[in-house]
Amino acid sequence: MPTRKTKVRVCFVPLPAGGFAFASAMVKDMRPVELLAIYTLGLLGMVLGVLGRQKELARLALDQERNGKTEDNQATFGMVAQFLVAVLALGGLSLYVY
Repeated sequence: MPTRKTKVRVCFVPLPAGGFAFASAMVKDMRPVELLAIYTLGLLGMVLGVLGRQKELARLALDQERNGKTEDNQATFGMVAQFLVAVLALGGLSLYVY
């Protein structure tokens, strides 16, 4: 990520994901190995969801940092579709594993 603000935001994504995974494990009484599988596949889905989109993400982050969020600097349909497919596919896989 090109700016400090976006670097910090990206680095802290695993924390709320881990909190959600821990809360889910407590409610559903999951074993640690099941929790780890779901957490790992969820984060892997996010990584695969943006794979190959580094330049586009950097351009969007810089543009949003300079101009704020506008209609012109939104994620493209292809980028959103890739992210959703990857996250949903690996989320489904994690449910299958569980």
